[in-house]
Amino acid sequence: LIEAAEDGTLFLDEIGELPLALQAKLLNVLERRMVRRVGSTKERPVAARFIAATNRDLQQMVLDGRFRSDLYYRLNVLNIVMPPLRERGEDIMLLARHFASQTERRYGLSPKRFSDEAVALINRYQWPGNVRELKHQISRAVLLSREDVITAQDLAIAVEPSTARISFDSSATTVTLDQAEKMLIMNALAQANNNVSEAARLLGITRMAIRYRMDKHGIKGD
Repeated sequence: LIEAAEDGTLFLDEIGELPLALQAKLLNVLERRMVRRVGSTKERPVAARFIAATNRDLQQMVLDGRFRSDLYYRLNVLNIVMPPLRERGEDIMLLARHFASQTERRYGLSPKRFSDEAVALINRYQWPGNVRELKHQISRAVLLSREDVITAQDLAIAVEPSTARISFDSSATTVTLDQAEKMLIMNALAQANNNVSEAARLLGITRMAIRYRMDKHGIKGD
């Protein structure tokens, strides 16, 4: 597989799921830029770019001893944080319509539109499975809908009320989006006794996402 990426790019998805034994082998490839085929005694040089992705908190996994620190720092040359779908509200319906059109073309179906109730439900839902879940749900709704309109009933999702209540003092006459975000994070950290993971849970975002925003606003935390 690595040889096939010669002079190109090898994308390593879900790198956080890689067993420790294989992590050591991958680190060896990254450090030495050499590979050896199964059953061979000769090593071959390989020139490829490596991109890794994960939805895990690799920093925490390093602390827990479940991910090699040397591999983490070797991979973490350029870190791009992709916020979860629930934090990219403007993208949700664009993707939903794209997946609907994709399914319609694949199965030769006539174009369908989303009802206002379906749009509201899609935008309110938290999408814990991110884009994969959205694609599955939209494709399912397109196939099961008997009309030319996809309704809320065609979507197998339910919005549950959040048990966490995070608020901030809105006594100021004007509050910018950045100020509101900073106050929400500080409020969550205070409620979580400065525990970053718990604050992230209260806000409904990942630990990596809250860390990114804490750095952005200069907020200190453990």
